[in-house]
Amino acid sequence: VLENSTYRTPYSHQASAGVEHQIGSDMSVEADYAYVGDRRVASTRNANLTYDPVTGANYPFNDNTHLRYPQFGIVASNYLGQIEAGLPAATEAGPPPVRITDKLLTNFFFVGLIHLILPNAIIIDARRHPLATCFSAWKQHFARGQAFTYDLAELGRYYADYVRLMAHFDRVLPGRVLRVQYEDMVADTETQVRRLLAHVGVPFEAGCLAFHQNQRAVRTASSEQVRRPINSDGLDQWRPFEAWLGDLKATLGDAV
Repeated sequence: VLENSTYRTPYSHQASAGVEHQIGSDMSVEADYAYVGDRRVASTRNANLTYDPVTGANYPFNDNTHLRYPQFGIVASNYLGQIEAGLPAATEAGPPPVRITDKLLTNFFFVGLIHLILPNAIIIDARRHPLATCFSAWKQHFARGQAFTYDLAELGRYYADYVRLMAHFDRVLPGRVLRVQYEDMVADTETQVRRLLAHVGVPFEAGCLAFHQNQRAVRTASSEQVRRPINSDGLDQWRPFEAWLGDLKATLGDAV
């Protein structure tokens, strides 16, 4: 969570870098948390800053060697300004939220950039069994983007690249990313939620175990999932279809 002393923003920030959407729901029931859904750090507003004039590529497909420290604050301000515009204002019920969660599926691309522009942000890598995750993504019709999910072989390559990239960040930024295993969250929810909240630095609230009772609007692919108590239904949905997942398993390789 970001108490951003570098860029003096009024919000704390948590980015979910992995593939599970449950974490944002667990956190959003905290009294001072706001769930902002799926945002993009390297958004259109930051395109001129994250664009590499040499290669012609935008982040994360370039190394951003041209991005200098004074620009970090601009990128952070643009991103946080986009979020601020969508936050609820203070009401009689209480002040506006001071912490936010952003669980864009492709946040793992931006771990390095998030580390630079939001140095105090908490980054969480939420994972599930690779075949469970990939099958879930493959059967989901996304409103836009996520083109890699419509071909099993491409999906496997994408997931394997995600695992390798996160292993890289574990090496170069040890301890920077908290990994949460979804199966552990299902098996012992309270223990895992307490571990997560302790890492973030906020006290446990009983409402975190009843996230499905939260009445906030959800406009992402997890809109139905978060209306139910945590359960194991999604853990093995891929198994009846395993015979048809050969292309996926082949490209996942050692990631399985």
